[in-house]
Order: sequence, then structure tokens, then C-alpha cells
Amino acid sequence: MIRFRFLAVLATSLVLIAASSKVVPPVVGQEAANFTLLDQNDRPARLSAARGQKVVIVFYRGYW
Repeated sequence: MIRFRFLAVLATSLVLIAASSKVVPPVVGQEAANFTLLDQNDRPARLSAARGQKVVIVFYRGYW
């Protein structure tokens, strides 16, 4: 459940990053930019911590 929430926060932040400033589309094989977000327990979570692992980004609309 914690990973799912992390991915949800990650997806939301990627949308916000994409909406701001000039965004250049990624190229297949290009390394993703590193960023840090807070998880549901207010602990920092970095994309670089998942290096070498597959990362799935899920976009959904939550109602809470």
C-alpha cells in the first residue's frame, strides 16, 4: 500500500512538473531527472532510490 501511495504522489508531481516551464519530451533510454517527494508519512522519497528497478507510474483521480 505504501508503494501505491508513493506512485500516486509521484504521478501527481510529474503532472505538475510537466505543466510548469518548458518540457522536452523524453527519449527512449534517456535517464529520468531525479526528484524528491514526501510520502504519506512525510518521509522524503527519491526517484534515484529505485535505480536499477522498474518504476510504474499510475495516473488516477482520487476522491477523498
